[in-house]
Amino acid sequence: MSTCVRRIEPGRILCVVVALVACAIGLAGCNLDDAGTDDGTVAEPDVISPSSVAASAAPDVDDDVNIPVLNGDAILILDQVTDINGGKVRRRSFIGDSAFCPGGSMKHEHGRPGIGTGIATFRCRDGSLSIGFTPLPAPGLIQSSPWEVVSGTGSYKGSRGQGWMVVKFEGGDSEEGLETFVGTIIR
Repeated sequence: MSTCVRRIEPGRILCVVVALVACAIGLAGCNLDDAGTDDGTVAEPDVISPSSVAASAAPDVDDDVNIPVLNGDAILILDQVTDINGGKVRRRSFIGDSAFCPGGSMKHEHGRPGIGTGIATFRCRDGSLSIGFTPLPAPGLIQSSPWEVVSGTGSYKGSRGQGWMVVKFEGGDSEEGLETFVGTIIR
């Protein structure tokens, strides 16, 4: 897979696969919220907002692929799955250049036909955002899926969005893992 940066023409999907892979691999192996240094201080890694990544990085796209693009804000949601039912939204989650859902929680529910087999609802101070997805069968501890906004309340009411998600579970008997949603949203 090439990591070349190129301009995506209207009518092509702007799914930030480069950012998604970096998040899935890089974040799955460490906990940025608790990253410390030898002297006990917390290390703050350099952060690039998803709108910067979306504007500058995109995968090579086959010329016959024609998927509509939402011309909205880039969205990056990082969450810590604490059990099968949900978890918490992690720092460094963004919509455009603003933080997304600081201190918020995430709840997993069973989906329904036309939406997906799962729904992740992010409960924030300014409303909630529900995303439907159907994880693709994959061996091992990593699952991925396209996603789409199902509904929203408060400041997310009427939102539309789509993208790709990846979750990496810790393994064994643990239901814990790291989940990453990348895509575009219109509010």
